[in-house]
Amino acid sequence: MNTKLSVHCVAHLCSALLVAGISEVSAQAPVLPVETLLSLASFDPANPVSLSPDGNWAAYSLRRITHPRFGRKDSPGSASIVRVVNSATGETIALLPDSEPTWGATWSPVTTRVAFLARPSGHARLWVWDVASRRAHEVVPYDLGTAAPQWSADGSKVLVDMGRTERVGPERELKPHDTIGVTVRQFDTTRGTAPDLQSLPDDRSGQEWALVNLETRRIVRRTVVGQVRSYLLSPSAAAVAVTLSRQGEDPVPGQRSDVAVLQIDDGRVRVIAAAVPVVDNTLAWSHDGNRVAYCTDRGTCYVVHVRDTAPGEVSGPPGVRFSAIRPVWAMGTDTVLFASSDGLWAASSDGGRVREIAHFGRRRVVWFGIPHGSWRGLVSSGEVSVLVATVDDSTLDVAIERVEVQADRVTMVAKASKAFSPGFRGPIVDLAASGDTYLTMLEGFDHPPEIWVGSSRGGELRQLTHTNGALDHYRMGSVRLLHWLDGNGRPCRGRLMLPPDYRVELRYPLIVTLYPGDSASRSLHQFSGALPLQLYTARGYAVLQPDVPLSAGHPMRDIARAVLPAIKQMVALGVADSGRIGVMGVSFGGYAALALAVQSSQLHAAVSIDGLDNMINPYMQPPGAPAGNPWVQDTAWAVGGHLGGSLWQVRDRYIENSPLFYFDRVTAPVLLIHGERDRSIPVVLAEQTFHALRALGKTATLVTYADAGHGWPGWSLAQQVDMNERVLSWFARYLGGP
Repeated sequence: MNTKLSVHCVAHLCSALLVAGISEVSAQAPVLPVETLLSLASFDPANPVSLSPDGNWAAYSLRRITHPRFGRKDSPGSASIVRVVNSATGETIALLPDSEPTWGATWSPVTTRVAFLARPSGHARLWVWDVASRRAHEVVPYDLGTAAPQWSADGSKVLVDMGRTERVGPERELKPHDTIGVTVRQFDTTRGTAPDLQSLPDDRSGQEWALVNLETRRIVRRTVVGQVRSYLLSPSAAAVAVTLSRQGEDPVPGQRSDVAVLQIDDGRVRVIAAAVPVVDNTLAWSHDGNRVAYCTDRGTCYVVHVRDTAPGEVSGPPGVRFSAIRPVWAMGTDTVLFASSDGLWAASSDGGRVREIAHFGRRRVVWFGIPHGSWRGLVSSGEVSVLVATVDDSTLDVAIERVEVQADRVTMVAKASKAFSPGFRGPIVDLAASGDTYLTMLEGFDHPPEIWVGSSRGGELRQLTHTNGALDHYRMGSVRLLHWLDGNGRPCRGRLMLPPDYRVELRYPLIVTLYPGDSASRSLHQFSGALPLQLYTARGYAVLQPDVPLSAGHPMRDIARAVLPAIKQMVALGVADSGRIGVMGVSFGGYAALALAVQSSQLHAAVSIDGLDNMINPYMQPPGAPAGNPWVQDTAWAVGGHLGGSLWQVRDRYIENSPLFYFDRVTAPVLLIHGERDRSIPVVLAEQTFHALRALGKTATLVTYADAGHGWPGWSLAQQVDMNERVLSWFARYLGGP
């Protein structure tokens, strides 16, 4: 008998029983199948959505669907198909046959040509498609990397990523020994002090680019040695600004980087700002190519001349922090625009004059740009209006607003009870050079991300793409904000998802899903997340995602103080059945699920996916570190916040905040799920959790997946379907139906 087939049959049978018994809605309408939700076509987050300069066409990369019987999804690029869609008629065109992997489409800023990458022969090549001819042709015969092309301001040149190059110096060459058959790894304790434990070997590899002149077909290849984090071609294509990880440092968010400029003509690289906390993708060139502006994660922005060595700081008034959003230069002037969380500011490039030109109150600025700009980061000095994307922090609704700078007037262009789709490269809003049309990616709890278009003059947003018609047959429920007071009497909020046809006179089984430190309420209108929560609401569950703020030193206590009052509130409101409450989480959320299970007898089922049961193991073997490498320690678990000190400094905290030591208090059945190739939280920790619960006589099940890593971006679709069906069956068994 085929074991794998029999497991699938059981999983589908459990799902069928669940569909038949858990919700009154299921008798009236089909319930969303697991495989349908997990097989959705999706926009490739590694590639931008791009609008043609006349506003008539949008280009995007769509992820190819992988059949669940086959292996894991391909890497970004090889799994994508480029489409262009007419913003007025909806006409959609594939630039190459769907059998050819294509990605990274970006429009020329001044012509109706789109550059993209394709892999028809197994190697990535640069192609250009033209609206007039409706034909595409290959431009560069070289093997390329995967990053999207970047255009010069005049549309004559394209910068393409050639991939990383290995440049190993003589001091790092490894010569084979005469000894045969012996593999040795030696570690000594005399290498250095504690701070040195975070350093990595000297990285002498580099990033190579090719600048392609589309008219003459001349190609110039240049390389920057080091670990490139982000880069931006100058308007004239004379130089490339790059952010580089500091030599010997792990590239993690918030670290200090070097800002450097690569000159295309002679290949020289010059560091213009050293060891600064620059945020990737905030680089902005001035129109003349002499200055670069960038923002940091410390609330400050800087302007540096490419021939100077001292960046000039641009700071707002006391108490104002600038946001890490790409600045915008005004052509022909020394004025550069910056954003704060609730305002838009104009500053002179030397930082001497800074004034607020618009204030948005409770509406948080997440992006801004210029309708009539001819190139990213630049605007004509005669322009007087700026488009701003905002999110209302009280309702989480989104809006596009127009700021008329000279009149100091803000006009609402469009708003919606949706979310700007997170995680996509490129701007949140893309603006046509014609000044009228803009596009944005929006999603809601009941529909996945789609491209929407609108006019900068105002009016309703209009949905342009419809990539997942299969969802039209299913109902997924609704979402609202929930407010309560935590254990300290402080206001908290969370994301409450309800079944279709929710009825106030009924009480529903409740599933709490959480991730400590996360402000889940900010994702109120989002469709996607770490877990496909629509599977649960469609089957009659209420689902709560609470905000779980953490303070240093007491994560278990903080989790209970935030979540348990929320559960009490749900019962008091008549939404949740106090006898049918479950919890689930992924990674650190899996830890949180176990932390709740040892602190509350209210739970009737718990699911921990890729989680851990103690704080000692992650300190000794950090998430993401190569197995067995004692020189890389993730002190974020200790000094960085979770526990406020090392294992030897605050030993008792590591024990107090490890659910393992309180497993005798567990009353809920626990399902443990783990990938056997998890490098962040090794599967042995899940096995340890299972054996501890079994030794205590608790109800527990451990399910592991071969060749699966941490989370499921790298899991096969078949594994994801099987895992979700098992979780659904677990909750159906222990929580039942409404």
